[in-house]
Amino acid sequence: MARIPAGLPEHIEKWMKWRVQEDDRLYELYGKPLEPEHNGKIVAIGPAGEVILGGTVAEVAEKAVASFGEGNFAVRRVGHQAVWKLRALSANAAFAQEGGSGNDRHAHF
Repeated sequence: MARIPAGLPEHIEKWMKWRVQEDDRLYELYGKPLEPEHNGKIVAIGPAGEVILGGTVAEVAEKAVASFGEGNFAVRRVGHQAVWKLRALSANAAFAQEGGSGNDRHAHF
């Protein structure tokens, strides 16, 4: 399970905890069955179990935002947990390019 940063406003912390639990639930139900055939691919899973597969986080996230809306889907690397770190790094890099500090934890996908 992902670590939630300390010092966040309570409503954001609650939402983040819920989002992590929901992402885990969605992956267990709809992502795990993909492991034998799609191990290593990136998957976005919508709230009703809709699946988008692709080769990169950017590719899958763009399609998922268009299909499910921002913050309304789980993203994982099939068969791995590492995509969570990738998401944070990718979001920080993109935010830094837009003038953010790179230490901000805002992800818009």
